[in-house]
Amino acid sequence: MSQFSTATALAQEIPIAISVNGISHAVMMLTPIDLEYFTIGFTFSEGIIDHCSDLREITITPHAVEIPQGEHHFQLPSYKVEVEISPRQFTRYKKHHSFRQGLTGCGLCGTTALDTAIPHLRSLTPCPVPHQQLHNLPNKLLSQQTLKGVHAALLLSPDGEIMTCHEDIGRHNALDKTLGFALKHAIPLTGYSVVMSSRCSVELIQKAVKAGLSTLIHMSSPSLLATQMAHHYHLNLIQITRQGELKTFPYSPHDELKDFIDE
Repeated sequence: MSQFSTATALAQEIPIAISVNGISHAVMMLTPIDLEYFTIGFTFSEGIIDHCSDLREITITPHAVEIPQGEHHFQLPSYKVEVEISPRQFTRYKKHHSFRQGLTGCGLCGTTALDTAIPHLRSLTPCPVPHQQLHNLPNKLLSQQTLKGVHAALLLSPDGEIMTCHEDIGRHNALDKTLGFALKHAIPLTGYSVVMSSRCSVELIQKAVKAGLSTLIHMSSPSLLATQMAHHYHLNLIQITRQGELKTFPYSPHDELKDFIDE
């Protein structure tokens, strides 16, 4: 008798081809839900737009890529996302355009220059650690997750109210979707927090800082460079340990870290 069972409800991952005013910009691998929010957040994070009003139109079209394999052909589902931006933004875009191929594991992969991968960002106005938002966070995040095997990004208001939660097989895509929601609904993110199910990487710090988010909370430990960049930009960075402990990184990683318990 076989010891294996049939897997069900697996996470979806498909390619999304993004073009800007007819110019191919990127092919990203992501979970095909909330594509409009992803597009808004992604184009903002990429510096293609500065405000949601810079977007003139987003057209999302299902597509299939045929992959030959001997006598059989595999139909790979995908989407084409055509973005139309304002003439002013498009003029700027053409000066800095480079094609990007992104994988679900790291959004920095595919960039061609260090100054593109690590752009200069404006530091945030320092905000206190939001203690009122930190109660029962693992359960709050779990209550909003609907998919298995994917990352989630939960947006909390300054008083701890759940605003939205978006999921994706790629952690940076999940954050782009949540930031895209905030941009579309004109939510200023000062004082807000995002809780993520993943480890914190450098690109997540960059996205949060660029969007003006005050606090980023993760379920796993951050990289050393992520803590250094968060400190540099005055972004509150918090880790939730498996024991439910909340660990902050308010100082340089070379100093002693401050821990506190979620009561």
